[in-house]
Amino acid sequence: MVKNLKIYFCILILLSCNNKHDFPEVLELKEIELVSDKLLITKIIPLASSQSNLLGPYLNVKYNKDDFWILDKDNMDAIHGFNWEGESIGYVAVKGEGPGQLDNLLDFTLSNNKIIALSNLGNEINLSTYSSDNTLLSKDRYPINCFTFCINNKEGYWLYSGYNKMAGEFRLLSIDAGGQVINSFLKNDFNENMLPLSESSFFEGDGETLFRESFKPKVYKMNESGPELKYSFSFGELQVPDAYWEMDAMSGFEMINKNGFANIEFVSENSQFVIFDIFIQKENAIWKEIILLNKDTKDVRKLKVEAEKNGHFLTPIGIENDNLLFISYAPYLVRNKDNLNISNELIMTMDAIVEEDNPVIIYAKIPNF
Repeated sequence: MVKNLKIYFCILILLSCNNKHDFPEVLELKEIELVSDKLLITKIIPLASSQSNLLGPYLNVKYNKDDFWILDKDNMDAIHGFNWEGESIGYVAVKGEGPGQLDNLLDFTLSNNKIIALSNLGNEINLSTYSSDNTLLSKDRYPINCFTFCINNKEGYWLYSGYNKMAGEFRLLSIDAGGQVINSFLKNDFNENMLPLSESSFFEGDGETLFRESFKPKVYKMNESGPELKYSFSFGELQVPDAYWEMDAMSGFEMINKNGFANIEFVSENSQFVIFDIFIQKENAIWKEIILLNKDTKDVRKLKVEAEKNGHFLTPIGIENDNLLFISYAPYLVRNKDNLNISNELIMTMDAIVEEDNPVIIYAKIPNF
């Protein structure tokens, strides 16, 4: 009997260890406690500025151990490169009709020291691979319509077309390196032929790829068998109602603009923390709530971010150990600098930044909770 009890408790311990990072429960957005927005800023990396590479406030940022790569969502002229000292290292995948240039640049991803850029040609896409010095290494054309992508574990890609029946029966495809469709998921069963939503959908998790869809309160991890639910929210009155998917595009957008809505815009995860960047619009007010989840303790808090109050925290781009990384639009950072919680050694760096500069990478310490 004693021996059986020991085995039983060993099994319980193993199950507990295996499940400590599983979160089947729903996170209630309205019930999550706020933390102070006075996060300690521990590091600042101003990105070098010139008249030819000024970036706006809406950016798609990816980075590796060597560089930052940035696509300006308002411009889409090229993918801008910077090293970790903030020095410009040039451009990749320049938009244009010349050799090595692209039409209709939409998205990109990093693969080791290479940059893969997606351009959409209507019913076809090009995936062009560049070295960091903008040398075009390869260009592959696929007869598929999508606007965002990531690498899968079959030496091919996950492709996502959004809510667009014109792109085919399914929104999410997995293809091999030759373009052969391996699997299809998420049937296009909504009412409208196309809803013009083209946001990023794939994000870097802790050794895995995370996936979300516009106006859906769920985050998935990508497996060979398809998306597997990992995190789920309840947005309450800010949840886009089921009726939206049965309406035409114009009426649907009018309804959610009137009622208010929440939308997950970015997710990042490491071994200890997950952050969710949630955009909220309600009664003509717009703000963000950055959700911080401690995977070890399962404690969760949120940081409320408003452009004119603490806009330097509007755009999270990742987690490094116990720091959140943001890319901060210089005007927001400068206007709020008197309210920053900043170490003394960074004051001189901060004082040198002006509103006309490029954005700034900032590290902010995750608070204890």
